[in-house]
Amino acid sequence: MKAFCWAEGNIEFGRSTPEGALEIASAPATRLRKTITTTARHSYDGKILFVPGVPEAESGREAVDAVITYCNWLKPMFTEAR
Repeated sequence: MKAFCWAEGNIEFGRSTPEGALEIASAPATRLRKTITTTARHSYDGKILFVPGVPEAESGREAVDAVITYCNWLKPMFTEAR
């Protein structure tokens, strides 16, 4: 399964990354959902997950930097225990 985000930083899951979205991570579904759910920023209603730092970004560059930082932070979580 894949986790991906949209320009606004909202995270979704699916079998493939749709056009226009950025892939965050790929792993077995249960592990991926658990890791993303516990590390992502939650919306006020608790239903939407966001890449940390993207909703607060003041520019597109800051948003991209936040996605890169999050992906780099997540990478060891999915490569260590394969």
